[in-house]
Amino acid sequence: MNIYRKKTGFTLIELLVVTTIIIVLATIGMVSFTSASKSARDSKRKADMETIRQALMLSKQQTGSYPLSYESLAGTYLSEPVPRDPLPSGTYTYTQSSGCICAVSEVTKGNSNNATCTSWNTSNTGTHICAKGL
Repeated sequence: MNIYRKKTGFTLIELLVVTTIIIVLATIGMVSFTSASKSARDSKRKADMETIRQALMLSKQQTGSYPLSYESLAGTYLSEPVPRDPLPSGTYTYTQSSGCICAVSEVTKGNSNNATCTSWNTSNTGTHICAKGL
C-alpha cells in the first residue's frame, strides 16, 4: 500500500501568487488607461482652443469685435456642434473683451496660470490651456 497520495490540484501559495500577479497587472493597466484618457482629453482641448481661436479671429476681422459668446459663432464661423469640453463637468471659459478661450488642463501643462489670459506662461507649466484672438 502506497502511503503517498498523488497531488491533484494547486496549493494555496500557488493560487495566491497567481492572484497577486493578476491584480498587479490589472492595476498597471488601469493606471495606464486613465493616464492615456486624460492626455487624449487634453489633446482635444488644445485642438478645440485652436479651432475657436481661428473662428474668433475671423469674427473680429469681419465684425470689428469679439462675439458675446463663442457659442454664437456656430453655423457661421464654427461647424455644428460647437466644441465642448470632453468632460461633462468641464467648461471652456470665454472672455469677450480679449477674445480669450481657456480650459483646465488635466495632465498636459498649459500656457496660462488662469482662465482670463492675463497670466501667460511661455514655459508651459500653467494649469490652463488657452488661446487668444488677435
